[in-house]
Amino acid sequence: MNCAQNRLKVLLKTKGTGQTMSKALSYEDCEEIKFLSTNPDINPITFATLFTALYMLDRNKAEKDLLSVLKTQPIAKHILSHSSSPFSDLTQKLIHFESLSRHDIKQFCSLVFGSDFDAIQAAACFEALRIKRESGDENRLFLEYLREHSLQKQLDLAYLIDLCDPFDGLSKAYPIGHLIAALLASFGIPTLIQGANAVGPKLGLTYPMLFRAAKKDAFLKPEAIMSQLKNPNIGWAYLDQRIASPMTHRFCLFRLAMLKRSLFSTLEKGLKPIKSKKNYAHITCFTHPPYKKHLSHLFLPDADPTLLLRGIQGSNQLPLDRRAPWLYFDGKKEENDFIKPEEAGLNITDPINNNNRTLSTDSKTIHTWQQLSKATLEGQKTELYIPLLYNTWHLLERFSFLPKLSIKELEKNLKNKKALQHWNLAHAS
Repeated sequence: MNCAQNRLKVLLKTKGTGQTMSKALSYEDCEEIKFLSTNPDINPITFATLFTALYMLDRNKAEKDLLSVLKTQPIAKHILSHSSSPFSDLTQKLIHFESLSRHDIKQFCSLVFGSDFDAIQAAACFEALRIKRESGDENRLFLEYLREHSLQKQLDLAYLIDLCDPFDGLSKAYPIGHLIAALLASFGIPTLIQGANAVGPKLGLTYPMLFRAAKKDAFLKPEAIMSQLKNPNIGWAYLDQRIASPMTHRFCLFRLAMLKRSLFSTLEKGLKPIKSKKNYAHITCFTHPPYKKHLSHLFLPDADPTLLLRGIQGSNQLPLDRRAPWLYFDGKKEENDFIKPEEAGLNITDPINNNNRTLSTDSKTIHTWQQLSKATLEGQKTELYIPLLYNTWHLLERFSFLPKLSIKELEKNLKNKKALQHWNLAHAS
């Protein structure tokens, strides 16, 4: 176990690295970072992230003293270098709160994904983008670049739901996207869910973990995934990032070392690797209130019917113990409001407070998740039963071209095990 790196991560979390979430480090924290900064076991990407945050954010007296010491370290010197390299020029602009031009962004993409990749400069740039807040052009052009180098397919379906949760999973609740997909498929509504095996910063429960426990293949090729979506006896599929966007996926360890949420976390949910030619419903989520506006501006040029939700841990999974904000737009109209279980006719007497729980990713937790999932699809009233009905009902309500189903109608396909049949037939290993 790398104790020095683990301590640096704790201190980075203590500091916080966002524009509004930053906290001041204590004198003791700063002294420990000085000590750790010379340890060869720390990850330079983590150090670069912390240094960039200290450089750009307001500092107390202890942090000013810390910054002056860190500036003498090789990694900091590399970040602050005024060399003639293109990466250095971009870093200098960003750490001084200057947005990148369209030409700069294209150059940044070629440097990040090309053979001249510089992990330290890249970490500084991604952290600087986070702190200054990405501009509309920065977000959109980076998204377009990722799409150009990712899977992009269209299917001739009556409609398709693309359900995109955070790729780093959940640690406060069991994800239910696979249950929603199987239930929708049982009504003839093809549904795609997406994700990755293990991505920072959350490193929560993800669908590949569940699929392994259920002896299902989480890494089907695009042809098999599209075949499942078109098959009325299955009608749903999971698409993993390593299949949809290998270029994005190879940054998983880099993002883990950065610790904090980077631009990838925002954009990977909007790659739209498989779409229907008509009636495509994109459902995704935002973590903090300002991102609702950023994401709507980001996806509006697509003119796809889109639903943004702020659910549990910034996912699209609605909580039962409080209302949740939503925003719908499709290029022609925009609607936003809050949703709560009572609007679906659900009276929750003792809802789980997800803020007060932490779920690990150990085999016991994953086994429990698997058993709860199976029992729910068998019609048993588990802790996932009401969330499944509520979330499925709500997303159908938001899109005018999708069938409208009552809670009782949704329950019917759980009790008769039709949704279970769609789950069982999918992703056979």
